[in-house]
Amino acid sequence: MKFLLFFYFFFFNLLFSQESFVNGFDDIPIYKNMQNDKDSLILFDTINGRYLSSEIVGKEKMEDVRKFYLEVLPNLGWRMENENIFLRDSEKLEINYFKEENDTRIIFSISPKK
Repeated sequence: MKFLLFFYFFFFNLLFSQESFVNGFDDIPIYKNMQNDKDSLILFDTINGRYLSSEIVGKEKMEDVRKFYLEVLPNLGWRMENENIFLRDSEKLEINYFKEENDTRIIFSISPKK
């Protein structure tokens, strides 16, 4: 019985956790079928806080993606400062949306709040 539970847990994690969050961000989900740009992750830890940047890309409509993050981020503790900037604890999250040919590209950046 324990083996069966372990197997289901392992399989569920493998199936759903690989691409379910923005690379480098352990609690920001990826919108629908968008994917991490694996080469985009930048991370620096300093005495003032962390600097983190990562991108996702996909064929989704930019306005649908923007609406999703406007609804989801407050549930994760992020307080909206303006449409593209959110604050939580001592950090600032900035989200930039771009249209690139047929793709939508979203850049997530965290820096210390000043």
